[in-house]
Amino acid sequence: MDSHFRVVADRLYTYAMKTGWNDQVGSLAARSDYDGKLIVPDPVWWAQAELMRLAVYSASKNDDFDYNASILSKSMAYVVNEYVDQFNGGWLNKPQSKRSRKQLNKVIGYHAAAYSALQDLGVIERMSLSPNFSL
Repeated sequence: MDSHFRVVADRLYTYAMKTGWNDQVGSLAARSDYDGKLIVPDPVWWAQAELMRLAVYSASKNDDFDYNASILSKSMAYVVNEYVDQFNGGWLNKPQSKRSRKQLNKVIGYHAAAYSALQDLGVIERMSLSPNFSL
């Protein structure tokens, strides 16, 4: 990645984590404003998928490996509990804890969260991750 773009990407990642990361839950808020105020504090499925991809990429480049391993591990646990359709596979469009029993929780195919990419990069082995699911 071009060094200029890398600086911008690092600043965006730092800002997103500072303003929207919930370390206790392992989720990233959907949206904040330029002043750091959360506009949409609830997480959304696509932001979780992109965060996981970024954590894998950063870890594969040895950028603060322990930090990125922690982010990926916490986010993966959150995704498995809230967004993975345990019966049919794939992503659900709403967290299971945020929907009523009557709501249809549509399966999303757009962000198949790169489990194979994790394996290809050797990240799972390096992070000692052993999820009992595949996406």
